[in-house]
Amino acid sequence: MRRLLMIASLLVASIAATLSSAATVPILPTGTTSVEVTAPIGALGLGATPLGTATVNTAGANPVFDFPITGGLVDTTAGALIEHNGSGVELFATASPSTTLSLENFLIDTDAGTVSGLVNGVANAVLFDFGTIDPSGIQLTISGFLAGALTTTFGAPNLSGVEFGIANTAPETAVIPLPAGGVLLLSGLGFLALRRRA
Repeated sequence: MRRLLMIASLLVASIAATLSSAATVPILPTGTTSVEVTAPIGALGLGATPLGTATVNTAGANPVFDFPITGGLVDTTAGALIEHNGSGVELFATASPSTTLSLENFLIDTDAGTVSGLVNGVANAVLFDFGTIDPSGIQLTISGFLAGALTTTFGAPNLSGVEFGIANTAPETAVIPLPAGGVLLLSGLGFLALRRRA
């Protein structure tokens, strides 16, 4: 009987651990993702301005764009989806400023290793792939889709796979929901009760 109770309590604890480890935690709408543009866009005859709630700092050698984090989810087994709705960048031809390409509403998918967004009305377009990740941040490389859009819009050469910039994101997550923590607590208390009874 004691062995059966022990197995049952271990099973409950295992299920509780599985439920808590697979918990999806919402990202609070705080923090920012900063992108230092390292690509020589000026040499391509391009300029960039922030859209919506984005801001830019041009004091350093490279412009740094900040995009407010508006939400998302962290799944402990599948990475994170970090949203940046209402902000973006507009690329323009310096020789003809009315020729533009708008990149907005970025979604960072750490599991897929991509950044997607709205590009001149095309939703969910993959803009960047993750390159190397080191202490300086995440290297963003230009995707095939964005490279094609740059060629079509501005006559740029094929830039697929070229580094665009370095991203650093600082999302804050909400506390793990009570149901997951509650199951763990109950399983622990149940185990203690069964041990005491046996």
